[in-house]
This record gives sequence, C-alpha cells and structure tokens, in this order.
Amino acid sequence: MEERQREEADRRFDEARKRVGARDPRDFYRKALRELRAVSPGGYEKAVAYFQEVLVPSIASGQAEPLHAWREYGRLIAELSAEGRT
Repeated sequence: MEERQREEADRRFDEARKRVGARDPRDFYRKALRELRAVSPGGYEKAVAYFQEVLVPSIASGQAEPLHAWREYGRLIAELSAEGRT
C-alpha cells in the first residue's frame, strides 16, 4: 500500500463522512484490532491484510463507496473476533 493511496482513501472517507455527518469509526476499529490481536493473531493478520490489500485500494481508486467499505471492514473485524453472524 502506497502512502499516496492511503492519503487518497482517507480524503475520500473524510469527505463522505462529513457530507452525511457520520462519526469516524477508526478509533473504535483500532481498539477492536488490538483486542483481536490478543485473542486471535491469525484473525488480526487477516484484518490487516484486508485493510492493506482491499479496503484502502478500493476506496482510493473510487471503486468502493467509502462509508460502505468501512462498515464492511468493521463487520469483518467483528466476524474475526467472535462466533456468530453480523
């Protein structure tokens, strides 16, 4: 993942979030990732790989709607953290 790609994904996400007045979930997701790393290192690695290989590139390129993409990332973290359905 390139720094420019990350910056573009952040810009697009912040713009979409501000447009609808949505709260920023990234601090919550960071905390959830720390907890996931403690209980499931493999799950943590999957979440990080998804972030780097799917989430950021899809938002930066305009292929994914930023709010939807981040919501799906949160869902992935939840699924990797506990049994059950989201």
